[in-house]
Amino acid sequence: MKLGKISNKQFIEFNKTFSLMLLSKLSIVQAMDILMIKTKHEGLKEVLKKCLKDVKSGLSLSKSFAKYPGIFSEIYLANVRVGEETGQLDMVISEYTVYIDGIENLKRKIIQALRYPVLVLFVSFAVISFMVFY
Repeated sequence: MKLGKISNKQFIEFNKTFSLMLLSKLSIVQAMDILMIKTKHEGLKEVLKKCLKDVKSGLSLSKSFAKYPGIFSEIYLANVRVGEETGQLDMVISEYTVYIDGIENLKRKIIQALRYPVLVLFVSFAVISFMVFY
């Protein structure tokens, strides 16, 4: 089965929704069941279905997610593990989502800030090339 690529935006949205459900005192099983139904990404839906089955059979959430390293990074898994051990999974996922969202915003700002200098360099190179060859 090919999982497909899950964008950072989709992953952030998944985690925001998951943490809100956990903060509103839904169980992990209930939250994952709702997320599995509501998600539009077919690969993520399949992963959630398998993880939900694992969690229902007694496997921890972090161990279930660890089966899919293409989707869940080591840092994410470590955070989930800590959240499970401390009983504050909702807060840990919420804070991780804020962190990863901040990184995405920073990337977006850096790309936006580099557009103008790259454009100026490209135009300058084109003008100099035109002057040299003609």
